[in-house]
Amino acid sequence: MSTRCEIKFEERLDREANEGYRDNVMQVAQIYRHSDGTPKEVIADLKKFKQWNTGRNYDAIYAAANFIFYEKWQFMLRNKKTLPEDELMEWVKLGYGVERPDNVHGDENYLYKVEIYWSKNEYGEITKNAEWEIKVAEIHTEGVHSFNDVEFTTYKIL
Repeated sequence: MSTRCEIKFEERLDREANEGYRDNVMQVAQIYRHSDGTPKEVIADLKKFKQWNTGRNYDAIYAAANFIFYEKWQFMLRNKKTLPEDELMEWVKLGYGVERPDNVHGDENYLYKVEIYWSKNEYGEITKNAEWEIKVAEIHTEGVHSFNDVEFTTYKIL
């Protein structure tokens, strides 16, 4: 059985500007992942992706879109020698989807929030560097329909 999850990317100002305003989110993008949704898999994939996605890690919309591309590309690289091309292309069409923010199907095992904090240089200008704080919620019961229905724990800061 697949371990399904939702990954929500939230773009925020730097931590100092955000103190006291932790719910003030600038942009949000959310994706659905059909399998390999355990923290061990997702955290490792996000870490590798962030290292690859240099230059756009501060932008939630691009991060979500590029994460889907990156994961499908990695799948193709891993399987291009073992699967016939037509079968490989069918698999690539599956596995990920773009979601309405905060939407939860109810069959997910985990929810992830990737909080993206901008940073500033010594002149106060926003830079392209970003710190990611990843929060995880494990779902044990049906009836969870929103990210607001669960408690998150900070899992990893990248």
